[in-house]
Amino acid sequence: MSDTRYVPRMRGPSRYEPLGLVALEAQSVGTPVVAAQIGGLAEIVHPVLGTLVPPSGTSVSPEDLASAVGRQLSRLVSRRELAAWAAATFQEERHFEVLLDIYSR
Repeated sequence: MSDTRYVPRMRGPSRYEPLGLVALEAQSVGTPVVAAQIGGLAEIVHPVLGTLVPPSGTSVSPEDLASAVGRQLSRLVSRRELAAWAAATFQEERHFEVLLDIYSR
């Protein structure tokens, strides 16, 4: 399916999110993410699959979230291409290598 209008998207309008596991899991299978630029989401949402929306005060406005989804829709990338990119990027072995590097410092 190459039409991006039918690609499911994960939206994370959280006010507080220490980790963002749902966003991480969505990205790992190639699902685009639109999330508030807060907490852990700001660190784990990858620019290829995600769009971060800066909060205004303590929350993200529905209009800003809708605008971010619109920007994602303008990117002509198929679900198959996103899934292939995610499979190559989010690998268990790579994750452990990064963690070992962090903890060895």
